[in-house]
Amino acid sequence: SGRVAPRGADPRRPLFGPGGRWSDDGIRGDQDDEDAQGGNETSHGRTLPHPSSAGKVIGGMSISVVLPTSRRAAALRHTFPLIRGLRSVDEIIVVPDGPDDPALDLLRDEPEPRVRVEPVPAGTGSPAARNLGARVASGPWILFLEDDCGFPPGYAAALRAEAERHGADIAGAPMVQPRPGERLSEAVTRAKSDRAGARTLDEIAAFPHRPAFTPFLPAPSIVARRVFNRLAFDEGFLANAYREETDFFLRARRAGFRCLLTPETFFWAAGRWPGGNHRGPLRDEWWRLRNNRRFLRRHGDWLRSQGLIAPPLLEGALFLGRRGRLLASGRVQRPPRRGVGEPWTNP
Repeated sequence: SGRVAPRGADPRRPLFGPGGRWSDDGIRGDQDDEDAQGGNETSHGRTLPHPSSAGKVIGGMSISVVLPTSRRAAALRHTFPLIRGLRSVDEIIVVPDGPDDPALDLLRDEPEPRVRVEPVPAGTGSPAARNLGARVASGPWILFLEDDCGFPPGYAAALRAEAERHGADIAGAPMVQPRPGERLSEAVTRAKSDRAGARTLDEIAAFPHRPAFTPFLPAPSIVARRVFNRLAFDEGFLANAYREETDFFLRARRAGFRCLLTPETFFWAAGRWPGGNHRGPLRDEWWRLRNNRRFLRRHGDWLRSQGLIAPPLLEGALFLGRRGRLLASGRVQRPPRRGVGEPWTNP
């Protein structure tokens, strides 16, 4: 049955080994070299020339899934069977938000022996949940998933294979967003027909023409354990933790790790459910602005030097304007009206 840990490890403890010096960019160690491990690709997604043997894991092929969740039992009823059905996965670590999270009741009698439940203290936040999951995971590859998304059975294996084929340390795949009434197969065909060369900072659904190195990856990505010898998710991204994953991938890129976006698989938005780390439109927008400011203070100058954004102060003002217009228009995503959520069924 699903195992519930009586006590989770301290989520603020440094990951994997002794603590070292942490730079202002959140990178552990004495080196902050953007090309330390041969990562000479451009940050916005250079097409890969040829597969490389660099970065392969020797003597281990297992994958650990880490699934943070917060008050989303309704979503898990819909998405967890898909996560359980992933191939090439040796363990599934669910990290609920606190000992009273409804996910604990849902998974208490889970028959799948690969499932482990490791709660973090209530209100700790998504970055701490990811860090705890990474710390207790046993596999050489750690796949972080989202509780409101769907995944094809070969998602984990495809990401690991693509990472090893191209010598990447982190690999992700595009997100498909089905329209109302659209079948999943139709949404995938539409997304592939709109292929783009590379993702941009706020692009979440770009299908590249071919595998490309870029730090702009979606959250459900696979990460080699060696990355956590130098990095951890920044627990200073609070509340909705906006930009937490992009911050992590950019710090990895700037530390010399290679981030890959592959079109060989995909995942999809499975629906909308209450819960999560969202607490209403106004409060949610406040934390978006606060977390975006933290993100730009760390990466703004570097992103500007790569030609990816406007000057950081202007970029922050432009972001504020975009979010303000969305809020005024009523197009900001809100929780579903029905308490049970709104799954999108796309056979």
